[in-house]
Amino acid sequence: MKKIILFFIVLLFTNNLSAQWEHDITNTHISKRFKYGNMYYASNMRGLGTFMTDIKMENPDLYQKLLPSYNNIKKKKNVAVSSIIVGSTVGTALIVGGMTFLQKENDFFGETNPFPETNNKKPNLAAIGAGMGFFISGAIIAVILMPKDNDIYNFLNLHNKNNPNKKLDWQFGFNYTQHKDFMLGLRMKF
Repeated sequence: MKKIILFFIVLLFTNNLSAQWEHDITNTHISKRFKYGNMYYASNMRGLGTFMTDIKMENPDLYQKLLPSYNNIKKKKNVAVSSIIVGSTVGTALIVGGMTFLQKENDFFGETNPFPETNNKKPNLAAIGAGMGFFISGAIIAVILMPKDNDIYNFLNLHNKNNPNKKLDWQFGFNYTQHKDFMLGLRMKF
């Protein structure tokens, strides 16, 4: 019974974290595309990658000038996503392990236990706590390392400064976190 209650507490805790993360991403009032000349691109890393591919063919000099800024944004996003994946994977392994194969012997009565049990083990709360810590720290590190608006502004300004004839149109907005490449979640509403 304790294992089931602990499982639901962990489930609700992680659900709350993912719901808060999801809230920040999906409830923004930023459009899902940006405009370059007569072309529209998705406002995510794939759209930005497609834009860079088109620029490489159209204007190789501009591409070389934009490449460091693009690589900076891409690197920050990849490190942030990796942090979430590693934190979630290690956290899940420790939580599951703390409830199964990393359990501790329950030696409350010691060897003189008048009521011997066949299953004399209890959850390893240290492993479960460490797993939750990995979840939280992975999310915090991801938020810190995720590309900020300033990184996007630098990219846009660099482009518009070097290509004044065909500027990126900001009227549609730019949301670089709209598309999630890898994210598992569970949502419960009451």
